[in-house]
Amino acid sequence: VTSAAQGPTWVGQSFAIDWEGNPSDDRLQIDYTVVDYDFFKTFGMTMVKGRAFSREFPADEDGACVINETAAKSMDVEDPLGMTVNMAHPAWPESFRNARVIGVVKDFNARTVHTAIQPFVFRMFKPWHTYVFIKVGGTRIPEALKRIEAVFRQRSPDYPFRYQFYDEAFNNQYASERQLGTLFNAFGLLSILISCLGLFGLASYMAEQKTKEIGIRKVLGASIPGIVTLTSKEFLKWVALAHLIGWPVAYFAMSRWLQEFAYRIGIGPVIFGLSAGLILLTALLTVASQALKAALANPVDSLRYE
Repeated sequence: VTSAAQGPTWVGQSFAIDWEGNPSDDRLQIDYTVVDYDFFKTFGMTMVKGRAFSREFPADEDGACVINETAAKSMDVEDPLGMTVNMAHPAWPESFRNARVIGVVKDFNARTVHTAIQPFVFRMFKPWHTYVFIKVGGTRIPEALKRIEAVFRQRSPDYPFRYQFYDEAFNNQYASERQLGTLFNAFGLLSILISCLGLFGLASYMAEQKTKEIGIRKVLGASIPGIVTLTSKEFLKWVALAHLIGWPVAYFAMSRWLQEFAYRIGIGPVIFGLSAGLILLTALLTVASQALKAALANPVDSLRYE
C-alpha cells in the first residue's frame, strides 16, 4: 500500500532543478511527482543505486529525493548519491526546495510512449497525495475491495469511495491507438471482402467467356493445373500491380504514424512480403475456385457451348 499525487505512468508535471557541481548556469527541466513510503515496492520499481524512502530515516520526508537513471546521465554525474539538488518549485517554500539524493531508480515511462523517457525526481510531500495505490491478490479481489471500502469509510466518511484498477487506467492512455487499430482491422477486412467479391465475379465471367477455349485445350491434352494457371495468372498480374502501387503509400502512411512514438519498430521488407503473400494467396483461392470449376467441366459440354 502506498499513496502519491499521480500514478507512475501518467505524470504530466515538470520543473527546473539545479545541483551542486553543475558545470553550466542552465537548469535541467525534470518531471516529478510526490510519493509516500513503499511506492517503489508497490509498483515493483528497481533501485539501481542507493535506497528508497524509508520510515527508518525520518529526515526523508523533508530533505531527500530519488532520481531516475536518465536524470543522473543528464546531470553528467557518475555517482549522484549524497549530492544536493535544488528544485525551483514555486509552491514549495525555500526550506523545502533543497533535497539530498538517496537513490537512483531504474528508468521507466512516466508518460505514454509517444514521449521519450525524461529525467525524473521523486519527493515526499504528503499534502499533495490524492491517490492511494493498493496491490491485491488476483484470486480474492471482491473480498479485498470490501475490506478496503470498510477502512476507507471508517477513515474518510465524508468522501465517496471510488476505485479503478491500474491496468484500466493504463489502457485508457492508449484508447485512441486501440480505436485506430479497430478501425484499421474493420476497414481492412471489409476492403478484402469487397475485393474478393469483385475477383470472384470477374473470374466467373471470364470462365464463362472462355468455356469453349478451355474445352478445346482439354481435348488437345492440356492439364487441369495448366488450365487453372492460365485462367488465374491474368488476375494475379493485376493483384501484383496493386501491390506495387500500395506499398509506397502504406510505407509513407505508417512511417508518418510511427513518428508519433518515441519508441517504435521498423517497417522492413518482411512485413510487406508477408502481406503480399497472404493477399496473393487469398486472391488465388478466390479466382482458382472458378477456374477449377471450368477446368473440371466435361469438354464435350464446353465445345457445345455458345
